[in-house]
Amino acid sequence: MANQWFRFYSETLRDRKLERIAHVTERNKAELVGIWVTLLSLANDSPEPGILLLVDSIPLNIGDFSYETGLSEDELEPIIKQFIRMDMLSLDGSTYYIKNWDKRQFKSDNVTERVQRHRERLAMEQQTDDDVTLPERFSNAPEQNRTESDTEAEQETDGAKNAPVLSHFEEIRTLWIELFPNKPKPRSTNSINGKIKTRMNESHFKDNWQKAMQRAARSNYLGLKDTTWFDLGWFLDNDTNYEKCLNGKYDIKPGTYPQPPARAIKPVSAKDL
Repeated sequence: MANQWFRFYSETLRDRKLERIAHVTERNKAELVGIWVTLLSLANDSPEPGILLLVDSIPLNIGDFSYETGLSEDELEPIIKQFIRMDMLSLDGSTYYIKNWDKRQFKSDNVTERVQRHRERLAMEQQTDDDVTLPERFSNAPEQNRTESDTEAEQETDGAKNAPVLSHFEEIRTLWIELFPNKPKPRSTNSINGKIKTRMNESHFKDNWQKAMQRAARSNYLGLKDTTWFDLGWFLDNDTNYEKCLNGKYDIKPGTYPQPPARAIKPVSAKDL
């Protein structure tokens, strides 16, 4: 059963992305907040949280969003496009994804794995559909001289194209960029790949690197651009650095304290005096 609640942040009401979308689409911000909450609710109820799905293999579309919001498809399309442009949504083929779902709705697993599982299912279904239609595809006269080995080779090539298997580097890089957008994007180097290979041979790292990275992302200073020592190379450098992140050593910068959220101050008028 899907989780019946999700985290909603009050800062949404002051989000500059929504303010920009309101200006571009000429819609009021309250209406955009309502549409965004609807998408978050649909993503939370999805069989793969964070991915907008009706069932495992059927993505939700503009028509579904129209039904849920009460707006026409023509009204919704420019808003959805702006959500994508502002990096709040992403669209892969016909499937919509909520960006940074795990960062904001942090739980035990990671959206990268769910996206990969979803794409693998789609690839398998596509391969099954291709297998069913093979007799028609290869029944044309010019194709009659093709050998069985040629056909099998093409099927293997198609399967390779459709199998979105992420390397360890790509998986780690994807989550790093998602959690630390202000940091330089990691590059695939011999040094980085060697460290990843070493760390992935350690069961504790393999089971906990995502949690450690997510914990580090909640720090009040690690994600800042000027914290230059904290990069992916440092995270992978040995078997203790990531554990420090996992154990919360860097949650709060030494010498500082968590700041309470800013509250709006009601201006005092002359008649209040």
